[in-house]
Amino acid sequence: MHIGFVAGLAALACGFVWRRVRVRGVDGPLLMATPKVAALGAASFAAVYAALAGFNVPAQRTLWMLTVFAIAFVCGRRPASSLVLAWALALVLLADPWAVTSPGFWLSFCAVAAILHAIAAQGRRASKARGDDDDDWLAGVEARDPVLPDEGAGVASDEARASNARRASNVSDASDASDASDASDASDASDVSDASNTSNTANTSNTSNTSNTSNTSDASSMSNTANAVNAANAANTANTANTANKANASNASNKSSMSNTADAAKASNTSYALHTRATRHSLLTPTPIGPKRRLISALRRTASKLRAHIASSARVQYAVTLALAPLTAYWFSQVPLVGPLANAFAIPWVSFIVTPATLAGLILPAPVDAPAFHIAHAALSVLCDALKHLADAGPAWSLWRLPQPRPFALAAALAGTAWALAPRGWPLRFAAPLTWLPLLAPAPHVTPPGAFRITALDIGQGSALVVETAKHALLFDAGPGPESTHAGERITAPYLIATGTRTLDALVISHSDSDHSGGAPAVLQAIAVRQLLASLPADDALWSDARKRGSDTLRCAAGQHWTWDGVDFRMLWPDPGPLTGKPNHQGCVLKITNASGRTALLTADIEADVERTLLARNPSALRADVLIVPHHGSRTSSTEPFLDSVEPLAAVFQVGYRNRFHHPNPTVHARYRMRGIVLSRSDEDGAARIDVGSDIVLERFRQTHARYWMDH
Repeated sequence: MHIGFVAGLAALACGFVWRRVRVRGVDGPLLMATPKVAALGAASFAAVYAALAGFNVPAQRTLWMLTVFAIAFVCGRRPASSLVLAWALALVLLADPWAVTSPGFWLSFCAVAAILHAIAAQGRRASKARGDDDDDWLAGVEARDPVLPDEGAGVASDEARASNARRASNVSDASDASDASDASDASDASDVSDASNTSNTANTSNTSNTSNTSNTSDASSMSNTANAVNAANAANTANTANTANKANASNASNKSSMSNTADAAKASNTSYALHTRATRHSLLTPTPIGPKRRLISALRRTASKLRAHIASSARVQYAVTLALAPLTAYWFSQVPLVGPLANAFAIPWVSFIVTPATLAGLILPAPVDAPAFHIAHAALSVLCDALKHLADAGPAWSLWRLPQPRPFALAAALAGTAWALAPRGWPLRFAAPLTWLPLLAPAPHVTPPGAFRITALDIGQGSALVVETAKHALLFDAGPGPESTHAGERITAPYLIATGTRTLDALVISHSDSDHSGGAPAVLQAIAVRQLLASLPADDALWSDARKRGSDTLRCAAGQHWTWDGVDFRMLWPDPGPLTGKPNHQGCVLKITNASGRTALLTADIEADVERTLLARNPSALRADVLIVPHHGSRTSSTEPFLDSVEPLAAVFQVGYRNRFHHPNPTVHARYRMRGIVLSRSDEDGAARIDVGSDIVLERFRQTHARYWMDH
């Protein structure tokens, strides 16, 4: 959107400059048409702006679409929008074949394809509506005035005169009747010359009524009249004995009758011509209206255009939301149902306020650029606050959360989306939503009763462990918050939603360090939490946040114990009572034992002092098959006696790639390797999943989802 805005401004500027350029005395527009120069300038400026934006996939798509259109326009071609999009797709993949692995690639191209489809459908409907309206208008005009007279010729055309005769049917019928009566009177006349005059008069009237006409029925009617007059001529010849006065009277009567008939026909023609001119004038010349009616008419037109624009935008938003829903469900495990409402406010706000102000700040020199940046910042802050309020205050259904769909469900939903967006008349289009039903299927759960699974998430430098039994889920730490990688919002909460975890039975926050507790607010906001167990100061905001959301709160303490689905959970540290010492010494230590006696030890950030205290109390209680390495493998933890007491079969280091603490410490890492412990490091292996049943099964994400470019 921003690239298109910049390209439009560049096109206007290039066109303005090019109209004033002269090359060797020749005006620029004579060398190359101004629109072509504007198109090339728009594509060039779009390339510069895309480079500033980082050449991400949406920016590349917009740039290539503008470039393809500009080249085609310069070459005198007007390619279809779908062809331009196809060219952009090919060029993006040519430059970066691995763009297909990015969600932005699919979301960007599918969104534009949906927009183009919706616009094309609206164009088809508008064309059809205009065609129907034109047909109805023409049919109405033809019904009123089948043929309009040719005023430019000064004399009515043959077709117009024929139409005039049809429209004055009553007069014509009267004329025909009068002709017949005249012929009958003439048959009684004895004077051949008078009868002949009557016949000539009738023939003359007949000729004036039927000359230059193409209407068969009118000619036939007048021909019948002429035949009657001819018959009267024969009768007059036979009856020559009648008196001259009677013949003269008959002759005068006939002449008067025929004259009346001709006058009536002429009056009819004149009346219709005036009617036709008035009709044409009323069609082509609007009736003058007053200022009030003119204002009302303008308001009605504006309201009609506004309604049409809103309806058009709503159709486009519907198409985009429907097209992207399966993809957002697959990548983000949620579908924002209030997205169209948010876009209706955000798109014009960013397009007409934030972006122009930002561009003005980039162009203007200091210090006049500061007000532009302040305006852009203030506008963006208002937008973010409004969207946050919409997300927080919206109903529960405004954000549809669902497990990550399996490949079959995703394919069915995509096919149903294309089916639903098909043109009108597509068979069984109303049944398309049925293909979305597989999206509602719950995520498969593979942990049997009596066993448990631990998933160590790859959240960088920090800790986040998901523990699942057959019917329960526990989260041990939530990862860093917004002050770091914001893993709680970006990784921890989305993972829980994607795996179908609607409710956490327990959220354990081991201590107050931000790399363990920072992501907890995001988790509380995204997932229902039944109970919060934490080793936090009493005034920590997380306690009140959890209570507001309906969670029970309890401080971690040694001796706490519960059982889920045949799996035993036991808290080993810290001691009950007030918290003392630094946060690392206050961390919760949780031991998990399954029905087969297999165990796992979750140690937070405890250091050597706490390790010695636990060893002094009960060394056998520390025995575990799986160990989450204390304090990310720092040199202040994982002492030799501690490792000898735990004797783990597998150990997991949750560390960030090239973290500033240099975790794990090489010496500590060597201790684990010397004991033959199976190791997993999140900076090398990504997330680790450990199924603890009768056996221990360790899966490393970068092994189960290996790529050929990765080191093996």
